[in-house]
Amino acid sequence: MLKPTFSLAVLSCFFLAISCSTSKNRLLNREYHALNTRYNVLFNGKEAFAVGERILAEAHEDNFFEILPIEPISLQGENFDDTTIVPGFDRAEEKSVKAVQKHSINIDQVQHNRHIDQAYLLLGKSRYFDRRFFPALEAFNFLLKSGADFRTYTEGRIWREKTNIRLQNHRLAINNLRDMTDQLAAKNKFYPLANATMAEAYLNLSITDSALYYLKKAALHANKRKKKGRYFFISGQLYEQLNQIDSARWAYQQLIDLNRKTSRKLLIQSKIKQLLLNSD
Repeated sequence: MLKPTFSLAVLSCFFLAISCSTSKNRLLNREYHALNTRYNVLFNGKEAFAVGERILAEAHEDNFFEILPIEPISLQGENFDDTTIVPGFDRAEEKSVKAVQKHSINIDQVQHNRHIDQAYLLLGKSRYFDRRFFPALEAFNFLLKSGADFRTYTEGRIWREKTNIRLQNHRLAINNLRDMTDQLAAKNKFYPLANATMAEAYLNLSITDSALYYLKKAALHANKRKKKGRYFFISGQLYEQLNQIDSARWAYQQLIDLNRKTSRKLLIQSKIKQLLLNSD
C-alpha cells in the first residue's frame, strides 16, 4: 500500500507536469505560466533593468551652457557587435526572452498568458538602453501587433517613437505619436512621457515653439518631481532662446518652488538663471 505522502508527491508531480504545458489553454496552465512570468522571470528582469537605468542616469553629466537633453541619459550610436555596456540590461533582456520562450501560451495566434506583453515591453526597453535600436524597434512593433491591453499598448507605442527618435526618424515619431498624445487624458500615467517624447522630437528638428508646447504640458503633469523640475528648466532655457523673458522667469520659478523635491543641481542653476534675468 502506498504511503499518503508518496501518493501526494506523485499527484503533485502529475499536476505540475500538466500545468507546465504551453500547448493547452486550460485554467491551470494559464495561471501557472502567468504566475511564473510575473513573480519569477519578469520580477528579476525588471530589478536588473532598474539597476542598469540607475547606473546610466548617475553617469550622465549635464552641460548647463547648452539646452539640456529631455532624457538625461547619454545614448549615442548603435553597434550590433558591441558587448553590453551595462550588465543590468543584458540580464533584463535574457529574462524577457526566457519569459517568451518558456511561458508563452500562443494558440491559434491568440496569447493566453496576460504577462507576455510586459515581457516584450521589457525586451524592447532593455535593447533601447543597450543602444541596439533596430532590435528594440522590432520588439515594440511585435508588441503593438499582439493585441496588448490599453496600458501596455500605450507605453509600448511611446517607447517605439522614442526609439525612432534615437534613429533620427523625428518626423516619423511625431506623425505616429501626435494623435495619441493629443487624445490622452491629462490624468493618464503616460501623459507626461508622451508629451516629453513629442517635445524631444520637435526639439531635435529645431522647432522650438512646438517643443515648448508639449514640454510645458509634460512639466505641469509629471508625477516624478525630478522629471517635473527638468522639464521646467528646459522650458526656461527654450523661453530664453525665444527671448520670452517673463515666461522664462515663470518656468525657473516653478522649479524653484519644488525646492528639495527636485534635483539640487537644477535648483541651483534655476536660481542663478533668475538672478541673471532679473539683473538685465
